[in-house]
Amino acid sequence: MNTTQNPLLLLASLSWHNINLTPKCFLKLLKDYKKYQFPMSDTWKYIPLKLQEKLKAKPNWWHNSEEQILWSVKYGIKFTYPGHHNYPSQLIMNLKHSPLLSYIGRPISQDTHPLLAVVGSRRPSQDSLHWMDSVLGPVIKNNNIHCISGGAQGIDQHSHKISIRNNAPTVAFIPTGFKNIYPQSFKSYIKAIQKSGGSVVSLFAPDVPLFKYNFHKRNLLIASLASHILMIVGQKKSGSLLTANLGLQLNKEIGTIPQSPWSMFSGNIELIKQGSQILTTQEDLCTWLKV
Repeated sequence: MNTTQNPLLLLASLSWHNINLTPKCFLKLLKDYKKYQFPMSDTWKYIPLKLQEKLKAKPNWWHNSEEQILWSVKYGIKFTYPGHHNYPSQLIMNLKHSPLLSYIGRPISQDTHPLLAVVGSRRPSQDSLHWMDSVLGPVIKNNNIHCISGGAQGIDQHSHKISIRNNAPTVAFIPTGFKNIYPQSFKSYIKAIQKSGGSVVSLFAPDVPLFKYNFHKRNLLIASLASHILMIVGQKKSGSLLTANLGLQLNKEIGTIPQSPWSMFSGNIELIKQGSQILTTQEDLCTWLKV
């Protein structure tokens, strides 16, 4: 693939350089490019004024993007961006800035089934894992539920494992680029996720390592894409609770499992106080998911 022959993809890679355009602005940029065929060095002239100086301070940004794209293509990684037929409409509707996505596997826009985000602690209790196996697993299997999670150890990886075991597609959003997959233990899931009809997705350039703020960006994508968010177990100050709260702000359906007041997973109780749906049985899950 010669990326100079795919300039729209290069323009989409502006999100890799923290040039965050609204979907409307980005689609206008694509329209302007098709009309004027301007060189990449003049891109700054066609973006909002408040971002022009920021982009001018990144000379030859497109060369870096081209290297990253060529590396990705070499390893079978695909791309989608606003205006592309595979871009999830949920991200256009729910995000202020809709980033370039790179992915391995099946395009996520093809999912027409309920998209259930499953989030939770990296150090879950055995009871919570058993609940996932005995309650969540059969519901996924019998209703073709497609799960989304973050590939982290604990609840995330267990949700991917349950989907794979039941031959159901699952989508994993990693908090890094594909050159620096985190955590390392997630690498063993990738082929199985592809085989089950799922995908592994990143909003970062391939060479981006793990930074703390990456989790927030990744969690916002998960909350935006899902129709329902299920927090299995989470502490009061945790990324899992953050994802659920992001979902509340986006008017998503939030569900959780009740916990003891003495449990370390007090985030579940906080969600229930905020009106989250209490889920304990397969029937509860099916009613909540409307399946």
